Amino acid sequence: MLVGWVISLAMNALFIGRFRYVWEGDRPLVYFGLAAEPFILVRIIYLILTAYDSHSKLFNPFAPNIYVQAFMQVTMEFITFILFSTAGVLTPGIKNTPSHPNNQMGAPPATQQQKYPQDDTELGTIPAR
Repeated sequence: MLVGWVISLAMNALFIGRFRYVWEGDRPLVYFGLAAEPFILVRIIYLILTAYDSHSKLFNPFAPNIYVQAFMQVTMEFITFILFSTAGVLTPGIKNTPSHPNNQMGAPPATQQQKYPQDDTELGTIPAR
């Protein structure tokens, strides 16, 4: 998990470094993803301490301190969940995004009906081609 967090942090740093290339609608994802990194790190530190520090009273995996566990594990996950949920609400859906003028190698943008045929069908069905 620590390696995954380092990769996530590197990706967020790359996105911040190339922020001007990030589509405007996806910018909340970058902001909230970067804001969630410290909370995810605290959660990973708790996992590492409970895995490798068996002599501690606070981080004993067989008799964990409920207050330390509640703060370092559960609270951090709730905060991260709230951050990513907020980013998902603030980020526009595919239907609400404007067409890029250079899509499909310079072809004019498709109409709303052509771009999203699934909007007219029942939820869960795939339209026939």
